[in-house]
Amino acid sequence: MVELPHQKIMADRDRKNRKIVAVLLLLDLLSEEDKPTIKQRNRKEWVRSWLSRREERGIYHHLVRELALEDESEYRNFFRINKEQFLFILGKIRHAIRKQDTAMRKSINPDERLGVTLRFLATGESFMSQEKSWRISRTLISEAVEECFPAIFRILGPEYLKTPNSEEEWSRIADLFERRWNFPNGLGAIDGKRIIIQQPPNSGSHYYDYKDHDSIILLAVFGPNYECLWADVGTSGRAPDGAIWQRSDLKRLLSYEDNQLRIPKPKPLPGRSEPVPHVWTGDDAFALTTYLMKPYPRTQLSNKERIFNYRLSRMRRISENSFGILASRWRVLRSPILLEPRFVIIIVLAILVLHNLLR
Repeated sequence: MVELPHQKIMADRDRKNRKIVAVLLLLDLLSEEDKPTIKQRNRKEWVRSWLSRREERGIYHHLVRELALEDESEYRNFFRINKEQFLFILGKIRHAIRKQDTAMRKSINPDERLGVTLRFLATGESFMSQEKSWRISRTLISEAVEECFPAIFRILGPEYLKTPNSEEEWSRIADLFERRWNFPNGLGAIDGKRIIIQQPPNSGSHYYDYKDHDSIILLAVFGPNYECLWADVGTSGRAPDGAIWQRSDLKRLLSYEDNQLRIPKPKPLPGRSEPVPHVWTGDDAFALTTYLMKPYPRTQLSNKERIFNYRLSRMRRISENSFGILASRWRVLRSPILLEPRFVIIIVLAILVLHNLLR
């Protein structure tokens, strides 16, 4: 019998269908473990061998302890705080960052967790880079950092990062501004700093600022000893400092007539008799009000206006100097922070707590 062309095509199609069905049946017969997986990983050991030698060769168990015993200045340069300050912070947050040992492995000690956290602030190194020196996996370093910063802010923040709320406290600040910086009735210098971050996924241009970076803004008020009196962190870098100030809780409290902040009553300037209100100082980004002073425009100034701008700048530069101190001590602020914005906010608040503690 002669096979017609269309019959031959149908026969070939049937053979192909039977092969496909056979392959599908074979796959169904295989167990779930035998089925091929994408990028299957075979874990041969619980921890990498060179990481397991942390206590024998890790940087904390050798170099840090040698510095603590032999060279206090290099110890301070390593952590940006001295040994007594390290032990003080550790004593405050030890219970919050302690982990329990298990039958599988020994936990990382609280002092080592705090050490790797402070070293991250002091250098801004990535977790992958610190993994090689501390002999702690980048995953554990990330966990330690994510636990230490909230603990520092939650436990030490109420004591070391708080806004004065009594006339006595504000009066001491105003007196110190007058003695040290020759500006009477001053309560604080306000300014903003952009904290550069890595662009978050699917954020578009939300955090994109005028300096061609992705950032969040730290708006802060600093006192006469460069201490932080109030801070607002987390607004995207697109917003100007003046707009953040207009929406801030501090400005709302200052606008209330019941004086919830307990600001001292107006008093005369030295050698004068007319009472003058106490004020904050800022740059041209802020609006001029009865409680916030800014310099005169820099064109066609009279002699009195030049003197006023000079006296105002003596107090206003406190905020700029404070940001310089922060970035000099904690170099993580000098490069993009490769973490989510919500966690960068906690890092910045913890840095302000440590800054006030060290002042």
